[in-house]
Amino acid sequence: MPASPLDNSDGPLTISVKADGDEVPDYLSIQAIYVTYELNRIPEATVVIQSDSVEIDEFEELDSDLFGLGVKIEISAGFGDSGYQKLFTGIVISQRARLDAQQGARLEVMCRDKALKLTETRSSAPYEEMNDSDVMKGIITEAGLTSDVDKVETSVGTQLRIGATDWDFLRLLADRNGFVLAVKDGEIKVTKPDSSVESALLVTFGNDIIDFDISLDSSRSIKDAAQDAWDEASQERVSGPSSYKPKLSFGETKYKSFAENLGDRAHKISTSREVDAADLKEMANARVMRSELAAVSGTVSFPGCGKIWPLDVLEISNTGKRFGGDGLVTAVSHTIESGQWTTQTRLGLPPDWTSDSVGLAAPAAEAITTPIHGLQIGKVVQLTDDPLGKQRIQISLPMIGADGADVWARYAQPYASDGAGIQFLPEVDDEVIVAFLNADPNAPVIVGSLHNDKAKRPEIETEENKIKTIVTREKLKVIFDDEKKIITVETPGGHKLVMDDEQSSFSMEDMNGNAIVMDSSGIALTSDNDITLTATGKIEAEATMDATISGQNVTCEGQIGFTGSGGATAEVSAGGQTKIEGAMVMIN
Repeated sequence: MPASPLDNSDGPLTISVKADGDEVPDYLSIQAIYVTYELNRIPEATVVIQSDSVEIDEFEELDSDLFGLGVKIEISAGFGDSGYQKLFTGIVISQRARLDAQQGARLEVMCRDKALKLTETRSSAPYEEMNDSDVMKGIITEAGLTSDVDKVETSVGTQLRIGATDWDFLRLLADRNGFVLAVKDGEIKVTKPDSSVESALLVTFGNDIIDFDISLDSSRSIKDAAQDAWDEASQERVSGPSSYKPKLSFGETKYKSFAENLGDRAHKISTSREVDAADLKEMANARVMRSELAAVSGTVSFPGCGKIWPLDVLEISNTGKRFGGDGLVTAVSHTIESGQWTTQTRLGLPPDWTSDSVGLAAPAAEAITTPIHGLQIGKVVQLTDDPLGKQRIQISLPMIGADGADVWARYAQPYASDGAGIQFLPEVDDEVIVAFLNADPNAPVIVGSLHNDKAKRPEIETEENKIKTIVTREKLKVIFDDEKKIITVETPGGHKLVMDDEQSSFSMEDMNGNAIVMDSSGIALTSDNDITLTATGKIEAEATMDATISGQNVTCEGQIGFTGSGGATAEVSAGGQTKIEGAMVMIN
């Protein structure tokens, strides 16, 4: 049978406050102590010291280093000879001096667990080939804290953290894996809440319960959840439906009745990022689990007891069939004032994830990770050897993390189809502009390239903007002249094709000086060397006007026969000798 808060509560209340390991002097008048532990929050404590004088200048503790910033504070309490129960360990983070006519001068010493160092400062970082457990352990240990992180079921991969504090990123990773954070004395436990464990404390109405305020609320209960994503390989939507079966049983209350009350609703969300189906399922399970934790909520107060902590189970008795049973403790607070110590436990946890507080719109990055807003600058690192074989390009995002982050990004083209498309890949070290699907930093897409002071444009720009060009790395060019309506295609070696509307011409020229010009005058073939016409079939040359062949020597040869005729006249002549011969020569 679990213990009661009244066990070992005989005798007077005694408290112990240590500063850097030493008991504070007895002459200090400690008016009150407030301690709070809560899942997904940093523990805090406040010690209120009362002065015997109403004059602040007679309050020596204000100038004392006893409670200076950064001093380690340890708070314990107990009854009689039962010994102390440690309630809090942390450091002084602020002080407040107060004076009023009724209560005199007071010094309020605010303390927080040293895990507070994980908050406030934002940073970005890449996490390569790590699962979420490894990422969380790394963040915690790097801060000099102790980690106790359960193994996640999600896959190993690379992910980016964008502009988030360590604490917020830990909460986000915990949310999507169905975990919660429990902080105590510099240790961060990351685990799934379990209300089926043996209860740590029994409280009974009429015996030790001081205050009882519990509600059963189905307004945010869901039966199922599904997290969908886009599968690049199959070009289809892939879904990760939840398989989590809520175990909530509070007295005669079952979670099933909560979900059924509003029609077995399902929470559905999707992302354009490619996510493993097993990971999608874990996220969906986490949604249902958080809905379960929100169904029963409220507070129970009883005489001071240091034996109950968040993640423990509190057994509530003698409060009826519906409002009694085992409840998962999500927060514990201790109040010591006027010689009395009261402990309050809270049941239930809101169903929202850290990333859900956005109001009407769906959360950026679909609550999977910290979102990244707008476009980012990237530098091309590698064009080939995508480890997943998805034709991605490796880029560096120089503004992410201290040393930048290398990621694999898809490359957007004006036309991309099966076996067809426009293929103009950037060069290594080019500056590119990067967008992110659904503002998810782990779904980058290169949407364009940028010229800069080091990588100049191929043409000097003018206000008229008449010339458009396509120029490759090795100076293969296509030039568009909007003013003269000319398209020019040329190679660095001297090959050139020109389509000229202004001159009504089409010309081709090679590096050897051979040229073909087609214009209003006709077609001209020129060469600095020979011109050879060869055909496996016929070659026919015909003109409606004159046809002229001229050369130093002109040879016409028929392998079988040769015919030369004139419709009206025919003439064969030479300035010198004329020779006609054959096996038989017939002249009319």
